[in-house]
Amino acid sequence: MASMIDFKQLMKEERERFKQQTKKNATTLTKNDNNNKDAITTQLTQDLIKEINKKYDSLEIKELKINEKHEHKTIKDFEIKNNILKNSIYYVPDVLTEDSYNIINTIINTSTEKCWTQLKTRKLQIWGGHVGLDKEGSAVPNYLSDLSTLLNSHFKIFNESSTNNHNNSNNTTITSSNFKNDDEDDIYMKMNNNNNKNETPNHYLINNYFPGQGILPHQDGPSYLPKVVILSLQESCVFSFYKYIEGNSNERRDQPPVASLCLKPNSLLFFTNDAYHKYLHSIAAVVEDVIDSEACGMTLNKEEANVVTDEKICRINSRISCTIRKVFWQKENIL
Repeated sequence: MASMIDFKQLMKEERERFKQQTKKNATTLTKNDNNNKDAITTQLTQDLIKEINKKYDSLEIKELKINEKHEHKTIKDFEIKNNILKNSIYYVPDVLTEDSYNIINTIINTSTEKCWTQLKTRKLQIWGGHVGLDKEGSAVPNYLSDLSTLLNSHFKIFNESSTNNHNNSNNTTITSSNFKNDDEDDIYMKMNNNNNKNETPNHYLINNYFPGQGILPHQDGPSYLPKVVILSLQESCVFSFYKYIEGNSNERRDQPPVASLCLKPNSLLFFTNDAYHKYLHSIAAVVEDVIDSEACGMTLNKEEANVVTDEKICRINSRISCTIRKVFWQKENIL
């Protein structure tokens, strides 16, 4: 059954994790001393970031680079042409150099347990902005900032102009100008206008899925800019899309996915427009996906991912994903 992910609950669990850490260090605080508690939570985050940055700086090779075979390509060169999710999905295989891929993988895999929140179906790290905050969230580890800067400087996915930069002639930036007049699209346009069209990412999720774990079909919603970038690490999986069904619809909610993508390690997925607004997305909680199967949906990037119909995609080790987005601050939210 396709159901929505409760992101408010997810954020509540994240805050609870920090709260448990503060209890060990807050013996001098009173129960009502909320300002001091917030200060300790912030300090814990800063300490974790310092630890990660120190590890990053200690690496012999720490400059992140795009794979040289993509040197002269734009994100539009990687659009997955199809009749279901038109102008919505882009898949870049082998996006980073081998050294760069290993850097990201090493930093994440050597993260202290204090960085992780254990959820029912995966482990999670959240860095940067959170939904519902009225100000910018916590700082971000340097390797994530460097990764985001690298990807966007090359592929121009996010418009990072701080003010109305109408003179920008770079047509490689993917825009969301072809929205319909749906309420959610209007919400985005108003938010984006309030935000001076600055789409600089500020929200980073690191998900660690063990074999047999996944995430239910869901939409990310209007609290985020409708552009999602996902870097896959370690294991392959099938990423499925489901037709969105309104809550009062009589259609079956356990319908099969309408399409899917095979995400290989060191691949980049970018989706926007209809894929963001009109479809749910998910990863099945299985140890084996089958390309083009009814359970996965028609795989749209077989050639790009070098897979064939009925091929089995096995998950032996954990799969890690790094999601890069922009979340709107509460003060920017016009709702």
